[in-house]
Amino acid sequence: MVLRLLLIIICSALPLMGAGTKPTVVKPPIAAASKPNPSWTYKGVIAGNKLKVKYVSQIPSGILIDINSGKILWSKLSKEKKEIASMTKMMTVLLAMEAVDRGEISLNDIIPVSKAAAKIGGSQVYLDPKESFTLGELLKTIMIVSANDSSHLVAEAISGNVNSFVKMMNKRAKELGMNNTVFCNPHGLPLRNQKNVSTAYDMAILANKLLKYPQVVSWASTWMDTFRSGKFQLVNHNKLVKTAKGVDGMKTGYYRKAGFCVATTAIRNNRRLVAVVIGAKTKNLRNSFVKNLLDWGERKF
Repeated sequence: MVLRLLLIIICSALPLMGAGTKPTVVKPPIAAASKPNPSWTYKGVIAGNKLKVKYVSQIPSGILIDINSGKILWSKLSKEKKEIASMTKMMTVLLAMEAVDRGEISLNDIIPVSKAAAKIGGSQVYLDPKESFTLGELLKTIMIVSANDSSHLVAEAISGNVNSFVKMMNKRAKELGMNNTVFCNPHGLPLRNQKNVSTAYDMAILANKLLKYPQVVSWASTWMDTFRSGKFQLVNHNKLVKTAKGVDGMKTGYYRKAGFCVATTAIRNNRRLVAVVIGAKTKNLRNSFVKNLLDWGERKF
């Protein structure tokens, strides 16, 4: 009886084991969102004005990170929300480069200038609705001369309209762990009832993310270039790429209430440093402090 029962079980299993049986297909899990942020630690950090670097007392907010070790070397109110002005554009460029990665657009795609983009003031390259430029050309003007009009046009090209693009900006910020960041436009100009706000810590995350793209670093580290087939000169707003050793980016920002801001990336003794300063009263103060800060960070190792 036991033997008969055993034979029944074996025979009933044979169809499942036959050559014509299709194997079970296990679908791979959907890729998780990007990790919230790098594994940076405040352990051992020098806080606030305790840092022995000239001008530190005049800096409202900032951070210095050694990316290789993941150590935050200095922090001053680095998670306090502040207006960030044109440092906003780092997210605009990141979303554009990620769209290129996904094959949704190419750096060589031609983008006609819209009337809306042509009306954006402040720092600009004076786009005209009669003109068209490649995505790569527009991104270059954003990284070198902080062109607001180019930023608006890129947002339209990536997402169809600026409102949708701003939603993308805020969604991506959350995915990256930029939990104290709120974007209201792709260029950073203040609106009547809205401002782009973030923290030194969050801006460091964003600057570090852009280091993934050699082309972006190339634009950000370019001192002078041209636009419109050589007819329009571009001079980098980030003077540190010319005056400070090892600086290769990343983005400045300024309007009166936000003060002078910068997210700086640099290589010192084969180590990657990221420094952010928000709210300095003058451009010279901002640049002098960051140069001193990078020198101090280099000596730490």
